[in-house]
Amino acid sequence: MLQIGQYNNLIAKRQTSNGWYLVAGGEEVLLPVKHVPEGMKEGDEVNVFVYTDSEDRPVAVSDTPRAVVGDIVSLSVVDVSRHGAFLDWGLEKDLFVPFREQQEKMEKGRLYAVCVCLDHQSGRVIGTSKIRSFLEAPDEGIEEGKEYEGIVFDKTDLGFKVVFAGKYEGLLYANEVFNPLYTGENVKVYVHRVREDGKIDLSLRPAGYAAVKESVDPVYDQLQEAGGYLPYGDHSDPEAIRQKFGMSKKQFKKVIGALYKAGKIEIDQKGIYLPE
Repeated sequence: MLQIGQYNNLIAKRQTSNGWYLVAGGEEVLLPVKHVPEGMKEGDEVNVFVYTDSEDRPVAVSDTPRAVVGDIVSLSVVDVSRHGAFLDWGLEKDLFVPFREQQEKMEKGRLYAVCVCLDHQSGRVIGTSKIRSFLEAPDEGIEEGKEYEGIVFDKTDLGFKVVFAGKYEGLLYANEVFNPLYTGENVKVYVHRVREDGKIDLSLRPAGYAAVKESVDPVYDQLQEAGGYLPYGDHSDPEAIRQKFGMSKKQFKKVIGALYKAGKIEIDQKGIYLPE
């Protein structure tokens, strides 16, 4: 049986002027000429992606999409019509997201977190930005402190909702985000805490020493670029530190403390210096 929206291992059955017909469990699907591998012959097995063409007929292609059915990915809108939006997912036919499947009205050129799924009425592959119904409850596989790949999918008064590991929802608190974040943006996140109610708090920085170590070099580089002096220290306004270094004042104090202990900087009431 053909798996629409997935990769299929199919057998070459017969050749026509349009390409090769491939078969699986009695079902045939066309692999157009431009996708036929050189030297294909009857009985060969090929791994192809199967989706539907503009007339909703199954078709096989050798191209690699950015996602298969069930995946949640960040995709860019390439066009908008009166019926919905079209997103670039790496195939000749763009991924269609009907208006009814849009969490918010999609705009051309913007990124969105989208789940690739099957429209059970038409049988075609579509996308939806209403991804929450596809997310899973946290399980024992989630490790506090572990790094994950995530996608921002919503903004609330508390912060930014992120889907991470392709299936879990977490929250980045707004007061811990020091650079702009946008819907559809890919981010590296760390699990800060799995709460008793099952909700997950995320962070853009690793915990403890790892976070300090990650931030040391950027601060030191800015100090060198500034000629060896920066007017920032314990006296500095937290917002000024956030704008300059992209971190909280608490984090900044840990970083300059680490640099001082390593003998890389001097600290006084005016700011931080490179040693003479």
